[in-house]
Amino acid sequence: MESRKNLFGLAVLGVFCLCGVLSAESSEQALNPTPADGSDADPDYWEDNVYMLLDYTPGQGAISHTAYFSDNFDDVNDRDVAHCLGSVPPWPGVDPDAFVVGYDDEAIAEYARAPLVLGMTYYWCVDADDRTTIWPGAVWSFTVMPQHAWRPTPAEGEELVPTDTTLTWNLGDVDPTGYSLSYDVHYGTDSAAVEAGTATKVRVGTTSVSVGPLAGDTVHYWRVDTILALTRPPFTETAIT
Repeated sequence: MESRKNLFGLAVLGVFCLCGVLSAESSEQALNPTPADGSDADPDYWEDNVYMLLDYTPGQGAISHTAYFSDNFDDVNDRDVAHCLGSVPPWPGVDPDAFVVGYDDEAIAEYARAPLVLGMTYYWCVDADDRTTIWPGAVWSFTVMPQHAWRPTPAEGEELVPTDTTLTWNLGDVDPTGYSLSYDVHYGTDSAAVEAGTATKVRVGTTSVSVGPLAGDTVHYWRVDTILALTRPPFTETAIT
């Protein structure tokens, strides 16, 4: 976690969007999003790409599907044409239905080629079209999991925190198989010391620690390093800061 934030073979296909009469009914909607709606999702990595396949179950009787994607709910909810992924999934050899975001490839809408931002929440939807009616899909969301510890409580910038408080966080997108898992929690009133690891430090085996009493009317900084220690010789440790 960053202490300064107080916490821790692909065919090229055209992209276009369809317009038509939207139906309020849902029997023909695209369903079953992957990643699941509201989930914390682990992205895929390749070189500088941080990307995600957006999959779904096609609507019954639909001839095509048009997707929208953005980190802004209104862009998707309003079907903003500037945030349209088009109606042709870019990698049919991988998945004939899934759209892709966060990968620099000409088959993907240009605006959606930038790497996904770790910790960011994104919104998307898929509208089914039977060439007569467009069946609007629900707006789904997912949050891209970073590898470091994340989602702190107290939240970044939170005020009126008790002087005796419990710091909590979420495990990042790591595979602890073959390792023992622990955390080094750094905290104090000097942000530079917390970032350098020279402030108060405590190691815990759970995603929370109680601290205090802390000085009142004072800004406190903290971060969490995830520690992975091999459970076999040479028992070396790896820290995800």
